[in-house]
Amino acid sequence: MDLGQSKLLCGVVDENYSVQVNATTSTRGLGRDELLGLLVQAIRDTGVQPAAIGVSCAATIDRRSATLVWGGDLPLEGVRLQEVLEDELGVPVVVENDGNAAAVGEHRAGAGVGVDDLIVLTVGTGVGGGLILGGRLHRGATGIAGELGHFAVDARGPRCVDGCPGIGHLDVLGSGSALDAAARRLGLVDGPELVDRARSGDPSAGRAVARVGRMLGRGLASLVNVLDPELVLVGGGAAAAGELLLEPMRRIVRRRALPPARDTVRVEQAGLGERASLVGAGALALEAAA
Repeated sequence: MDLGQSKLLCGVVDENYSVQVNATTSTRGLGRDELLGLLVQAIRDTGVQPAAIGVSCAATIDRRSATLVWGGDLPLEGVRLQEVLEDELGVPVVVENDGNAAAVGEHRAGAGVGVDDLIVLTVGTGVGGGLILGGRLHRGATGIAGELGHFAVDARGPRCVDGCPGIGHLDVLGSGSALDAAARRLGLVDGPELVDRARSGDPSAGRAVARVGRMLGRGLASLVNVLDPELVLVGGGAAAAGELLLEPMRRIVRRRALPPARDTVRVEQAGLGERASLVGAGALALEAAA
């Protein structure tokens, strides 16, 4: 399952990482008990008895206690989701941050197959991501490693989203929300319209999209210096902008990162699209069932 801020994507992932059953349900307006009930029912509605369950969740997860610490609009703070689902369904459950799950998905079955040192940036409403280091998912001491949206790129920038005390983070300056804000400043409806205008040759729209790409590049340059990845994959809804975002990112990395990493790292579009976190959750479930 891939549990986002407003919808639930549920599928059955087999040993080849193919998604056999696929259903999407809105979660808007649901309380805690209603949402937990929906998760259980969605699994039962697949008609399959799972060997294990993987849940990709748009939340910060403290792995020491398997507790959801912060989930934005999700009413699950303080919930031990793994324990709840295991008690209800009687099979092993893995609960993982959605950015981490996307990184696993791309590493196992997407554009990152065969790459041992990989960064996945998910650029949607906010910015998330995951780290594959030495061929393994890197979670850190408590489980929050890979929160790539909470990375300062402008010391004089705006405050981050509710729940984060930071200033000038990628989550607000390099995200789909940043594209939406830029669109409104130009009298447009939203980020997708801005990208369409940029793609059709509108110079103002092109500059606005490129600025968001440069912000992403600022954060990425520091990550390249610290982690020395072979490949960086950019996914999420805003990644549909393609080279309009990727090329400004590459230019900043070449300008600001250290050699030889800046000369060897590849920055490319992710391969699995919106299925990345679902496939990654399935891969983690398969490992739990082994």
